Amino acid sequence: MKFQRYSVLLIIVFLIQYGHSAPIWPNWKYDRQLTGRCPYYGPDRDILLWSFSTPDTFSIRSASPVIGEDGTVYFSSPDSFIFAVRPNGTEKWRYKIGNCVPGGFPAIDQRGRLYFNTTDSRVVAIDDSGTYAKLAWQRDCSDSTVPIFSLTPVVVGSDRTVYVSLDSLYAIDSLGNRKWAYNTGLTNGFPPAISLDGSYLYYEYCSDPFTNNIAKRRTDGTLIWTHYIGGAPFSLTWASPCIGADSTIYFAANDAYLHAIMPNNTDKWAPVSLTGAFLYVTVSLGINDTIWLMNRQKRPVYWKFSPTNGSEVLKDSITYTPSRYNLYNSFITDVLGRAFIALIDSGTYNLTLYVFESNGTLNRTYTIPLEGRRTNRTFPAMAPGRFYLVGGNKLYAFQGGSIGVKETEMSDLPVSVKIFPNPFCTKAEIKITPTTTSFFVKIYDSAGRLVRDFSRLTTYDRRATEFIWDGTDNSGIPVKSGVYFCRVEGPKIIKTEKLVLIRER
Repeated sequence: MKFQRYSVLLIIVFLIQYGHSAPIWPNWKYDRQLTGRCPYYGPDRDILLWSFSTPDTFSIRSASPVIGEDGTVYFSSPDSFIFAVRPNGTEKWRYKIGNCVPGGFPAIDQRGRLYFNTTDSRVVAIDDSGTYAKLAWQRDCSDSTVPIFSLTPVVVGSDRTVYVSLDSLYAIDSLGNRKWAYNTGLTNGFPPAISLDGSYLYYEYCSDPFTNNIAKRRTDGTLIWTHYIGGAPFSLTWASPCIGADSTIYFAANDAYLHAIMPNNTDKWAPVSLTGAFLYVTVSLGINDTIWLMNRQKRPVYWKFSPTNGSEVLKDSITYTPSRYNLYNSFITDVLGRAFIALIDSGTYNLTLYVFESNGTLNRTYTIPLEGRRTNRTFPAMAPGRFYLVGGNKLYAFQGGSIGVKETEMSDLPVSVKIFPNPFCTKAEIKITPTTTSFFVKIYDSAGRLVRDFSRLTTYDRRATEFIWDGTDNSGIPVKSGVYFCRVEGPKIIKTEKLVLIRER
């Protein structure tokens, strides 16, 4: 009897310490593939819930918040502070990172640990104790004595490896140890997109002073191939690629070409000629992997492209409130395929949020006066029922759309999803039948957070195909009892079925 009580106590302690759900918003482009596509509803009305003001003496020039599993919003300021703000807009804690500036594009892993890079070439890992910030570790990641002034985003792999570009591309394990570092040439800056199965990294790589490439590297550091993008420095974008549902690598080069590269180092289709230039701009994906992109002109042009052949679906320009040169910002897309982007207005300090319908028509704009504090580069972050944006020296919270994962079917192809048993205690069999296309199976919790991504593309040929979910998250940690959603995603397929997990007591 004592042994049983002790075993139960150990299980309870394990679940309390390690039983985390996936974060609501893990990095600046939501997922590890850097698509900018999330399972939440963006706001359909402009209702400002609150704004949180920092005491900064400097404007926050670059920012993207991340959101933990409990809804806490984290972001940094140029006054060396990292802020944690509760969903109701009150300060949870602030943490001074030292006499340096933390990067404005942090990441948060599945255990809730935050990662920031700094201007003194460190990567800093911070834990949220609930009432204060606790330094987990810090690692000097620079082989150069030159200070790093261009602070670019951080990305975390499914094994909690941290990837960051400072003077080189670094891989750091979850304990803060350097796994490897490789020089990326003139393209130092943006982190890699991580393949759907978590095994490969794709990033911009200038192999010599005259040649720009997309590189494929294993997560153990082994270089697999390089794919020629264009001559340096003209094609250098200083941006990340993104990865589609069929593992295509999409990249917009600064010399105005859109590239689609297959994992075997072949072109999916010939590079598409664009207009304007593209600096620090990462391609984003909407429903069925439609490609969203905006250039850097003073009246920016935005496009949608078909992922099938690269054909232009739409092309238009922003003329309502002309933007300053869009050097930095990319789209975020929601579960309905609507696209969101924030731009600084020309000749003002105003930040305007643009909302586009999935067909590319402009739905509305919302302007935030920044009171003389210009924020050039900011990415929105979404949560169930919330929408966050950093501008000037404030975090703004807007009312989001409907909570949860969309449960209606938006399919042009016949597909059924059957789950047995349901409810289940230990494992559920998910049977999908029939279809002639390819798709993914993902599990979300009732708040719309990604819990389990099976992360492999399988092509089906009118056969029933089965997946087994054992009630664990992407880290193999058991999730809590509750309602979950099994979502089938693929070209012309979006279908969701509810399932209930009941843990034995």
